[in-house]
Amino acid sequence: HTQKHHRAMAQSESAKKAAGEWESTYEGGQAVYTEAPFPCIAELLKKHVKPGSRVLDLGAGYGRDSLWLVGELQCTVVAVEPTENGTQQITKRAGDAGVGGRVQVVCGTTLEWPSKVEGGAFDACLMDSVLAFVPKEERLDTVSALVKHTKPGGVIVIVSHPEKEDQKWVAALMKGCEGASGLTIAMDDERLPYQMEFDGKMHDGEWSVTLATKA
Repeated sequence: HTQKHHRAMAQSESAKKAAGEWESTYEGGQAVYTEAPFPCIAELLKKHVKPGSRVLDLGAGYGRDSLWLVGELQCTVVAVEPTENGTQQITKRAGDAGVGGRVQVVCGTTLEWPSKVEGGAFDACLMDSVLAFVPKEERLDTVSALVKHTKPGGVIVIVSHPEKEDQKWVAALMKGCEGASGLTIAMDDERLPYQMEFDGKMHDGEWSVTLATKA
């Protein structure tokens, strides 16, 4: 018990340190990257997330994906974000958009959230550009929690930057987590190209998407 407790404390501190580095990013209230998900990710979500779903947005940042899911797909969203500046932005943006009742904002890390969220399992769980920033020693537990809290018939969507050295690492985590036997991996490190304007220039890139459904 004591060993597990100390390990959990160490993990929590590690995650909080990582989150602290993002606090300044979300200061000021502006949309740091884009107001809506990248078009390729938006199309992916439209295809795999049913309208009206209950969705977990883990590592919600400033609320970009959460508010889009509410506005476009009429979802109800639990937005989990470890930074105080991020959670304040989500709450303000949801209020300004008149959808505060559809977005539950929770301040917590990728391992803390299950103890802070009520209401049962989710129709869909999303991590958009988040998992790579989770300390490596916490990633398996993070994915295991997503699987555990996804309803049968639900979907787990993890978007990340492609890894040159360690491709398909997200699917490997899914295959190694508790509850893996009930998963069907439908997209394994599938690349979706995008263009983004940054500093007045167009940049080409691609996202890596891993998507699984739960039996």
